[in-house]
Amino acid sequence: MKITIVSPCKIQLRHIGVNVEAAKEKRNVDIILDTEFNMRVGDFKVDPISIAMVTDCGRHTLYEVSRDFNKSAATEHEFLAAQVLPKLPPVEARASNDQIALRIKMYFLKVIRERQANRVTLWAKNGGMGDFTLLNLFLVDRLYDFMRAQGVERTYCRDLGELYQDLGRPELGLPSVDPSVAHTALGDALYGREMLLACQKIKAAQSAALELKLLG
Repeated sequence: MKITIVSPCKIQLRHIGVNVEAAKEKRNVDIILDTEFNMRVGDFKVDPISIAMVTDCGRHTLYEVSRDFNKSAATEHEFLAAQVLPKLPPVEARASNDQIALRIKMYFLKVIRERQANRVTLWAKNGGMGDFTLLNLFLVDRLYDFMRAQGVERTYCRDLGELYQDLGRPELGLPSVDPSVAHTALGDALYGREMLLACQKIKAAQSAALELKLLG
């Protein structure tokens, strides 16, 4: 007689009707993030100006501009005054930081549900600061609590620049960012998506070539 030993966790999962293989599956969604901000406001404070996110498939886009940022301080910042502020939408099209935080949550909720994701990877060209600004809008630790409540087991923050460097700074074959949208959160996030897709394609090709080399 053949005896098959089944672990208690599998018995429990099957008992409650959970597909064991599906429960193990990692369903990741890549979200490209960009922010504009001012670091010259008080000590150890990032003053968020705008934020944009776009999914890897390009179907879900969010673009929000804050009406709460310190306009006087931003005007005194040479780069922001020249490259960022002139491209912002009018004040009536902006939102409070609290409203933006709510809209970010609704955006994540929609993406997670439609993609049935249990992993979320946030990508940003200036990864650390972009992620920090996002977390600042979320009041720091609430982002991860919110993600876990939606069934997202892991939320990763990755830097597009580091990925590009790790690949050896290859030629991506991408056009330059349109100057009319450069240094807008949305324009840079959309370009970041193109950069991520190009890097992932090159990484896959490099991995395949290495595997062939090892097999040969």
